[in-house]
Amino acid sequence: MAVLSRRERRLLLLAGLLVAGAAAWLFALEPIRERGERVQALIAARERLLAKQEGLLARAALYAAERRTLGAELERLEEGLLPADKPAVAASALQQQLKAMAEQSEVEIRSEKILPPVAHGAYLEIPLEFTMASQIRPLTRFLHLLEGAPNLLTVSDLKVRVLSVSQPREVLATLTLSGYIRGEGSGAEGTRPRAGAAGRSAGG
Repeated sequence: MAVLSRRERRLLLLAGLLVAGAAAWLFALEPIRERGERVQALIAARERLLAKQEGLLARAALYAAERRTLGAELERLEEGLLPADKPAVAASALQQQLKAMAEQSEVEIRSEKILPPVAHGAYLEIPLEFTMASQIRPLTRFLHLLEGAPNLLTVSDLKVRVLSVSQPREVLATLTLSGYIRGEGSGAEGTRPRAGAAGRSAGG
Protein backbone atom coordinates (compact mmCIF):
# COMPACT_ATOMS: atom_id res chain seq x y z
CA MET A 1 0.00 0.00 0.00
CA ALA A 2 1.44 3.35 -1.11
CA VAL A 3 2.20 5.91 1.52
CA LEU A 4 0.97 9.44 0.79
CA SER A 5 3.46 12.17 0.97
CA ARG A 6 2.97 15.23 3.18
CA ARG A 7 2.07 17.32 0.14
CA GLU A 8 -0.56 14.83 -1.00
CA ARG A 9 -2.05 14.67 2.49
CA ARG A 10 -2.34 18.46 2.49
CA LEU A 11 -4.06 18.41 -0.87
CA LEU A 12 -6.51 15.77 0.35
CA LEU A 13 -7.20 17.81 3.50
CA LEU A 14 -7.80 20.92 1.45
CA ALA A 15 -10.12 19.04 -0.88
CA GLY A 16 -12.01 17.70 2.13
CA LEU A 17 -12.40 21.21 3.54
CA LEU A 18 -13.70 22.45 0.21
CA VAL A 19 -16.23 19.62 0.05
CA ALA A 20 -17.30 20.30 3.65
CA GLY A 21 -17.65 24.03 2.90
CA ALA A 22 -19.74 23.35 -0.17
CA ALA A 23 -21.94 20.96 1.79
CA ALA A 24 -22.34 23.53 4.57
CA TRP A 25 -23.34 26.15 1.99
CA LEU A 26 -25.86 23.86 0.31
CA PHE A 27 -27.42 22.37 3.42
CA ALA A 28 -27.14 25.22 5.95
CA LEU A 29 -26.12 28.63 4.68
CA GLU A 30 -28.22 28.66 1.48
CA PRO A 31 -31.53 27.89 3.30
CA ILE A 32 -30.66 30.58 5.82
CA ARG A 33 -30.02 33.08 3.02
CA GLU A 34 -33.28 32.16 1.28
CA ARG A 35 -35.18 32.43 4.55
CA GLY A 36 -33.63 35.86 5.12
CA GLU A 37 -34.75 36.98 1.66
CA ARG A 38 -38.30 35.78 2.37
CA VAL A 39 -38.29 37.63 5.69
CA GLN A 40 -37.13 40.82 3.97
CA ALA A 41 -39.84 40.46 1.34
CA LEU A 42 -42.42 39.87 4.09
CA ILE A 43 -41.24 42.94 5.99
CA ALA A 44 -41.46 45.06 2.82
CA ALA A 45 -44.97 43.76 2.10
CA ARG A 46 -46.04 44.50 5.67
CA GLU A 47 -44.64 48.02 5.42
CA ARG A 48 -46.64 48.57 2.23
CA LEU A 49 -49.75 47.23 3.94
CA LEU A 50 -49.23 49.50 6.95
CA ALA A 51 -48.73 52.50 4.65
CA LYS A 52 -51.96 51.63 2.81
CA GLN A 53 -53.85 51.24 6.09
CA GLU A 54 -52.52 54.58 7.31
CA GLY A 55 -53.73 56.18 4.07
CA LEU A 56 -57.16 54.59 4.50
CA LEU A 57 -57.36 55.79 8.11
CA ALA A 58 -56.37 59.32 7.04
CA ARG A 59 -59.04 59.32 4.32
CA ALA A 60 -61.59 57.88 6.75
CA ALA A 61 -60.84 60.71 9.18
CA LEU A 62 -61.22 63.22 6.35
CA TYR A 63 -64.50 61.67 5.24
CA ALA A 64 -65.78 61.69 8.82
CA ALA A 65 -64.92 65.39 9.18
CA GLU A 66 -66.65 66.18 5.88
CA ARG A 67 -69.68 64.18 6.97
CA ARG A 68 -69.89 66.10 10.24
CA THR A 69 -69.61 69.40 8.36
CA LEU A 70 -72.31 68.39 5.87
CA GLY A 71 -74.51 67.13 8.70
CA ALA A 72 -74.26 70.46 10.51
CA GLU A 73 -75.02 72.35 7.30
CA LEU A 74 -78.01 70.10 6.62
CA GLU A 75 -79.37 70.67 10.12
CA ARG A 76 -79.01 74.43 9.62
CA LEU A 77 -80.85 74.28 6.30
CA GLU A 78 -83.60 72.03 7.69
CA GLU A 79 -84.42 74.74 10.20
CA GLY A 80 -85.78 76.64 7.18
CA LEU A 81 -88.26 73.93 6.16
CA LEU A 82 -91.91 74.89 6.20
CA PRO A 83 -93.66 73.95 9.49
CA ALA A 84 -95.85 71.24 7.92
CA ASP A 85 -95.63 67.59 6.88
CA LYS A 86 -98.31 67.60 4.14
CA PRO A 87 -97.99 69.42 0.79
CA ALA A 88 -101.43 71.03 1.06
CA VAL A 89 -100.78 72.27 4.59
CA ALA A 90 -97.33 73.54 3.62
CA ALA A 91 -98.72 75.37 0.57
CA SER A 92 -101.38 77.04 2.72
CA ALA A 93 -98.78 78.14 5.29
CA LEU A 94 -96.57 79.52 2.51
CA GLN A 95 -99.52 81.41 1.03
CA GLN A 96 -100.26 83.06 4.37
CA GLN A 97 -96.61 84.00 4.82
CA LEU A 98 -96.40 85.59 1.36
CA LYS A 99 -99.68 87.45 1.81
CA ALA A 100 -98.36 88.94 5.04
CA MET A 101 -95.18 90.05 3.24
CA ALA A 102 -97.21 91.54 0.39
CA GLU A 103 -99.40 93.47 2.83
CA GLN A 104 -96.33 94.72 4.69
CA SER A 105 -94.77 95.84 1.39
CA GLU A 106 -98.03 97.38 0.07
CA VAL A 107 -98.11 95.00 -2.87
CA GLU A 108 -101.48 93.91 -4.28
CA ILE A 109 -101.86 90.20 -4.99
CA ARG A 110 -104.01 89.76 -8.10
CA SER A 111 -103.95 85.97 -8.34
CA GLU A 112 -102.30 82.97 -6.77
CA LYS A 113 -101.97 79.33 -7.74
CA ILE A 114 -100.59 76.25 -6.01
CA LEU A 115 -98.44 74.22 -8.39
CA PRO A 116 -97.81 70.45 -8.12
CA PRO A 117 -95.14 69.51 -5.56
CA VAL A 118 -91.80 68.28 -6.87
CA ALA A 119 -89.86 65.45 -5.19
CA HIS A 120 -86.17 66.02 -4.48
CA GLY A 121 -84.93 62.90 -2.73
CA ALA A 122 -85.99 63.11 0.90
CA TYR A 123 -87.63 66.53 0.41
CA LEU A 124 -90.62 68.01 -1.37
CA GLU A 125 -90.58 71.35 -3.14
CA ILE A 126 -93.85 73.28 -2.69
CA PRO A 127 -94.12 75.79 -5.57
CA LEU A 128 -96.59 78.68 -5.73
CA GLU A 129 -97.31 81.18 -8.48
CA PHE A 130 -98.33 84.73 -7.55
CA THR A 131 -99.34 87.63 -9.78
CA MET A 132 -98.93 91.01 -8.09
CA ALA A 133 -99.60 94.63 -9.04
CA SER A 134 -97.33 97.20 -7.55
CA GLN A 135 -95.00 100.08 -8.08
CA ILE A 136 -91.29 99.39 -8.36
CA ARG A 137 -90.34 100.40 -4.83
CA PRO A 138 -92.95 98.28 -2.97
CA LEU A 139 -92.08 95.31 -5.19
CA THR A 140 -88.42 95.78 -4.26
CA ARG A 141 -89.37 95.80 -0.57
CA PHE A 142 -91.34 92.59 -1.08
CA LEU A 143 -88.34 90.88 -2.71
CA HIS A 144 -86.10 92.01 0.16
CA LEU A 145 -88.55 90.48 2.64
CA LEU A 146 -88.42 87.22 0.68
CA GLU A 147 -84.64 87.23 0.91
CA GLY A 148 -84.76 87.62 4.68
CA ALA A 149 -87.60 85.15 5.26
CA PRO A 150 -87.10 82.66 8.12
CA ASN A 151 -88.01 79.76 5.84
CA LEU A 152 -85.90 78.42 3.00
CA LEU A 153 -87.48 79.95 -0.12
CA THR A 154 -86.27 79.85 -3.72
CA VAL A 155 -87.46 81.89 -6.71
CA SER A 156 -87.54 79.92 -9.96
CA ASP A 157 -89.24 82.51 -12.17
CA LEU A 158 -89.94 86.25 -12.07
CA LYS A 159 -91.55 88.23 -14.88
CA VAL A 160 -92.25 91.95 -14.64
CA ARG A 161 -94.12 94.04 -17.20
CA VAL A 162 -95.38 97.60 -17.22
CA LEU A 163 -99.14 97.97 -16.87
CA SER A 164 -99.33 101.21 -18.84
CA VAL A 165 -96.82 103.13 -20.91
CA SER A 166 -98.22 106.34 -19.47
CA GLN A 167 -97.52 105.07 -15.93
CA PRO A 168 -94.27 103.10 -16.16
CA ARG A 169 -93.93 102.84 -12.39
CA GLU A 170 -97.01 100.60 -12.20
CA VAL A 171 -95.93 97.01 -12.93
CA LEU A 172 -97.44 93.55 -12.95
CA ALA A 173 -95.12 90.88 -11.57
CA THR A 174 -95.57 87.13 -11.89
CA LEU A 175 -93.50 85.24 -9.36
CA THR A 176 -92.95 81.50 -8.99
CA LEU A 177 -91.34 80.59 -5.69
CA SER A 178 -91.04 77.50 -3.54
CA GLY A 179 -90.76 76.38 0.04
CA TYR A 180 -89.67 72.91 1.18
CA ILE A 181 -90.80 70.13 3.50
CA ARG A 182 -89.67 66.61 4.25
CA GLY A 183 -91.00 64.02 1.81
CA GLU A 184 -93.35 61.18 2.63
CA GLY A 185 -91.91 57.79 1.69
CA SER A 186 -91.38 57.85 -2.05
CA GLY A 187 -92.46 61.49 -2.29
CA ALA A 188 -95.18 63.12 -4.29
CA GLU A 189 -95.70 62.97 -8.03
CA GLY A 190 -95.22 66.18 -9.91
CA THR A 191 -93.21 68.06 -12.46
CA ARG A 192 -91.66 71.48 -12.51
CA PRO A 193 -93.67 74.02 -14.60
CA ARG A 194 -92.28 74.68 -18.06
CA ALA A 195 -90.32 77.87 -18.65
CA GLY A 196 -92.71 80.67 -19.56
CA ALA A 197 -95.78 79.00 -18.06
CA ALA A 198 -96.02 81.61 -15.32
CA GLY A 199 -95.90 84.44 -17.80
CA ARG A 200 -98.60 82.87 -20.01
CA SER A 201 -100.80 82.24 -16.97
CA ALA A 202 -100.46 85.84 -15.87
CA GLY A 203 -101.12 87.09 -19.35
CA GLY A 204 -104.24 84.92 -19.63
